[in-house]
Amino acid sequence: MSGRHLARRAAAPRLRALAAVLAVALVAGLGLVTGSTEGTSAAFTASVRNTGDRLQTATYFRCPDAWAPQRDGAVFQWPLDEKAIAQLVRDTFSDTAGAPLSGHTGDTGGTWLRHNSSGSTEVVFTGAGRVRKSGSTSFVLYRSEPASSSPNYTVSADVFVRSTVAADTVGLVGRLNTGSATSTTGTYYTARYEQADKRWALWSVVDGGQTLLGTSPATLADGSTTRFSLDLVGSTIRVLVGGAQVIAVTDTSITETGRAGLAVGTPGGSVYATSDTTGLQLDAFVVQPTQRATDVSGHGATGAYVGSQGTLARPPLPSCPRDPGAAYDPDGSTSYVTYPTKQSDPQTFSMETWFRTTRPQGVVIGFGDSATGTSTQADRLLYVSAEGRLIYGQRPRNVQTIRTTTSVTDGAWHHVAVTYTPKGGMTMYLDGRRVAYDATVQSAMNYDGYWRVGAGTIPSGWPVTPDSPYFVGGLRYAAVYSVVLTEEQVRQHWEAGR
Repeated sequence: MSGRHLARRAAAPRLRALAAVLAVALVAGLGLVTGSTEGTSAAFTASVRNTGDRLQTATYFRCPDAWAPQRDGAVFQWPLDEKAIAQLVRDTFSDTAGAPLSGHTGDTGGTWLRHNSSGSTEVVFTGAGRVRKSGSTSFVLYRSEPASSSPNYTVSADVFVRSTVAADTVGLVGRLNTGSATSTTGTYYTARYEQADKRWALWSVVDGGQTLLGTSPATLADGSTTRFSLDLVGSTIRVLVGGAQVIAVTDTSITETGRAGLAVGTPGGSVYATSDTTGLQLDAFVVQPTQRATDVSGHGATGAYVGSQGTLARPPLPSCPRDPGAAYDPDGSTSYVTYPTKQSDPQTFSMETWFRTTRPQGVVIGFGDSATGTSTQADRLLYVSAEGRLIYGQRPRNVQTIRTTTSVTDGAWHHVAVTYTPKGGMTMYLDGRRVAYDATVQSAMNYDGYWRVGAGTIPSGWPVTPDSPYFVGGLRYAAVYSVVLTEEQVRQHWEAGR
């Protein structure tokens, strides 16, 4: 056989393969594929016959189905397409000066009720559109309607210091048992500012028994306004000031949904009075139910949205165009998603998500010893650096990192995945390609902790740290695994969203 004929025979399989690939791409591109209805989650297959009459197939996954082979090894798989839940109660306290809070209806939600016989003193409206304690008794407690559908919600308000009054106290209330006979024999959590001790304090009150769960020192200046919140997610009870966690405890003494509300004064405390020109006043009261991040791994690994939850309409490309839905839109100052189940020192794992951003800031996925707020120990961090590049790092002793060579703050959707195993080290993939690795890293920091998406704690000493640990932009299809994804699996996950 001549050399020319041999060359033709060698080239023929390559040409047939190329023709098959092009034909499959054409079939898929024209939509000539059965079983590919938009909005369903089934993968579909396009089949053509090549010139050698051999069947050539290619499978195109939608994003959730590209995950399917890894579900046994998944810690969680969150599409992050939930719609934001509306505020349950919002009240800017606009009413006639001197009118009582009892019977007042807020901007959204129902009517305020004084909680049984919690005191003869009313809370009244000021001429500036706030509420304050009236009269000269020690304590009064109010609840807002309606009830949340779950015991997981955040109660927030502004505290304005008109002037300092000794022993003055204002607080927020959650999980208030409406069947309690009086405030002193009631059951609820309360976060409050205590002027006498110059501190934020978190208390549980169970059948009248008061337990101090935590404090944080603070001095509020005359004329200042401070936003504070009582955050209730399962057994994690927190106080936030200005969006930052100042107190966080684990407590299981009160689990019922109850009601949210406010309180002024201290049960059994000093008797005092305030006026429109003196004391602590409250404004901008909000009750925000906690939205849950649905898990599709089959393991029931539901996440919890923390902070303000927004959504972005799904863009045409490339955030999984075959999957309708919205993307998670964190606000860049309070928002993230946490997996509140403690993980035992993960030393082999993978993480991935689709993201887009124009801001060089924020942890995309990270691990820390606190499910919410600031972690004392934190590593296994993937973040957008102050230079706009992705950095991933671990801290067995010293911080060890890998990073992209180019910026990702271009506003386009990207897929990122990071894998780690002590035998293989750290590997980062961006848009289906391996872009960085370090095979010398033999361990991560040893501690038990929690995974978060959209924010985390970046300890001092880490390279090119951004101004804020909160991510700004869009997030979609976030997952963590207890196994290492292969390069081919990462590529398939990226291709599923193109």
